[in-house]
Amino acid sequence: MNKEAIINEILSERTISLECLITHPFAKVAISAGELIFRTNRRSIKYVKGCVATAKRNDPKNGRWTFSVRCNQNWSKGPYDVRFKLLKSKGLKTKGILGREIKVSCNCNAWKYNGADFNALDKDYSERQYSNGQPPNKRDPQRRFLICKHVAACIPLFRRFIIPEGFKEEPMFTKPKKQLIQKSPKKLIQEPKIKKEPEKPPTRPEIVKKPTRIKPLKVRKSL
Repeated sequence: MNKEAIINEILSERTISLECLITHPFAKVAISAGELIFRTNRRSIKYVKGCVATAKRNDPKNGRWTFSVRCNQNWSKGPYDVRFKLLKSKGLKTKGILGREIKVSCNCNAWKYNGADFNALDKDYSERQYSNGQPPNKRDPQRRFLICKHVAACIPLFRRFIIPEGFKEEPMFTKPKKQLIQKSPKKLIQEPKIKKEPEKPPTRPEIVKKPTRIKPLKVRKSL
């Protein structure tokens, strides 16, 4: 079975195209769960059909999910703990959770020694470190072992979750809206009104009459 057929089995329905999962050309966004399963090599996921994943602990409010995985192969029965951590990021990729920036880890030996742990640290998608950090030059010289089969088995469960409200994407290159400051209307200072007295009609100057002199009466002398 080729790699694409394995991926289709894991996702059941391939509703997300590879082009939608690649990083947005204008945004620096780390790797997503969808990119991991498409970019990893075939060897890392070819035995995923024999694994069953169940939810162990869900904390959507903080963007964390833990799954428990058991497999029917004798060399890796498990159970193993797979942890997903959703990150807050900018830049539209897809509306689904598989297109969002994550960090992931698994405590199995394949994750530790086959290259997944080293690649996760190198490409900044490691949820926590399990190995000593040495490069897997013999087991993964091309650095293509990005995830283990246990992580791949958890992706169908992980994709069912809705992106929490606190982790909604913000649109890119949007100018911050200026807050409109409501200016209070200026109060006009009214000058005090001066009451004007009504103008009196012009009056003629009073004519002062001179006192009249009384002439003394002349008394005639009798003869």
